[in-house]
Amino acid sequence: MPHAIKMQDKYGKDGFVALLLESQGLDASDIPGFMWKRFPTNKTWLSTSGDAPFQMTGGGLPHAALVGVDGTLLWEGNPNGAPKKIEEMVEAELKKSKSGWGKGAIAKKARGLLYGKNAFVDAAKVVADALANAKDDEKEDLEAVAREIELRREAFKKAPKVLSEDARYLEGVKAAENYAKWVKGNPEWENEANAIVLDFQRPEIVKELDLEKGLKKILASAGDKAPTADLAKSLRTFAKKNDGSRMAARATLLAAAAEFDPNKK
Repeated sequence: MPHAIKMQDKYGKDGFVALLLESQGLDASDIPGFMWKRFPTNKTWLSTSGDAPFQMTGGGLPHAALVGVDGTLLWEGNPNGAPKKIEEMVEAELKKSKSGWGKGAIAKKARGLLYGKNAFVDAAKVVADALANAKDDEKEDLEAVAREIELRREAFKKAPKVLSEDARYLEGVKAAENYAKWVKGNPEWENEANAIVLDFQRPEIVKELDLEKGLKKILASAGDKAPTADLAKSLRTFAKKNDGSRMAARATLLAAAAEFDPNKK
C-alpha cells in the first residue's frame, strides 16, 4: 500500500492511477477513517468490491498488478520484490500514452492527441479523415480508436455530475471547465459542455461552492498530518452551523473519519 501511494504521488500528474482493493474484510464505512489516520497524504482510489483484471495467484499480501494504457495486464506479483521494474514499466506506459500507439501511424497519432492532450476534436478529425479512405486492414484499428474517443469523451462529460453527486463541487466546476476546453471546435459537444458549466451557476450550487471553500480551509489546517480530535470538533461545528446543506453532510462524514480509531478490534 505505501508503494502504491508513493507511485500515485510521483506519477499521478502524468496520468497514472493507483487503485487499492480491500481484501481483508475491513468494513467499507471504516476505510475513509483508516486511510486518513494511517496514510493522511493518500491520493489513490479505493474499492471494497468489483472485479480485478487478474487472479490472486497465491503468495500472500501485498499483491499487485499493472495494467497498461491499452488494457493489457503487464505484470502481477509482490510489488516489494520489483519496485524498479514496476517504475520502469509505468514510465514506459506513460510515455506511450503521450506519443500514442496502434498498428498504423494514423491510429498512433490519434491516440497521442486523445490520451496525451485530451484533444478530442483533433483526434476525431484525424480518425474520420483516415476512415474515409482506409483500406480494410486499417479500418479495425481506426474504428477502435473512434470508440475510444467516444468512451473517453463520455467519461469526461459525466465527471462533473459524478463529482457533484459526491458533494465535491469545486472539483466538479474544474472538470466542467476542462471538458468545455477539450471539446472546443465541435458545436454539438460545445453546447453540451456549456450547459454543464452553466449548471454550476445555479444559486443552490453557488451556495454549496462557498461552503465548500470554508470546509477546505478547515481540512487544510491538518496539513499532511493525521486528523486530530480538534479537527473532528471543527468539522462537527461546521456541520451544525450549516445544517441541511450538502457540505454539512460531507463534514459529518469527515468528522466520523477523523474520529476513527485504526487500532480498534
